Amino acid sequence: MAINTKSIRTKFLLLLTLTAVVITGVSMIYDLVAGGAAIRDQIVKRGRYVASNLAFNAKYGVLTEDKPLLTQFLEGAVAPGGEGERSDVVGAMIRDAKGAILAQTGKPIRDLPGAPPAALEEREAFTTEGEAVLLFRAPVTSSSGGSAMGEELGAAPARSGEAVKGGVEVAISQSALREVQRRRVVESLLLAGVVI
Repeated sequence: MAINTKSIRTKFLLLLTLTAVVITGVSMIYDLVAGGAAIRDQIVKRGRYVASNLAFNAKYGVLTEDKPLLTQFLEGAVAPGGEGERSDVVGAMIRDAKGAILAQTGKPIRDLPGAPPAALEEREAFTTEGEAVLLFRAPVTSSSGGSAMGEELGAAPARSGEAVKGGVEVAISQSALREVQRRRVVESLLLAGVVI
């Protein structure tokens, strides 16, 4: 059975198919880009929270160099949220003002800056095994209270009267982000196929 490409019905069906393909493709690309940005934003918020909260809680342990206490804090930061879950935090460490490691758990980070940060920061990095991570760094300061909670949690740079007594580094794996993005691509392709 030959298809008559000169008939109006065939041309109309081809036009509808082409329109569906274009609209589905554009919406799929937009969904993947917007969804990927939203997922990354949530991971960044989580990493900033974990690092700043760890820095705030580790203040006493850094000042007294209480390694068992600091190790306990790190194990809590790296632990998964529930039973049977896998944590996306693959490594964490707490250092003193000179950069010496007081406590560490998980995978070490390659090319880590020598000194603790003066403010909360994030950057892309790699573990010594080559795994891509988002590295969140927060200072441990000598503040004695009376400041805003955001400053206490490291969201703002250390004030002029506060000395940086140490720092924390938290590494969150980017493989979880890539896994979610791959799943979204498969779902979008299936949806596109159904729509077309």
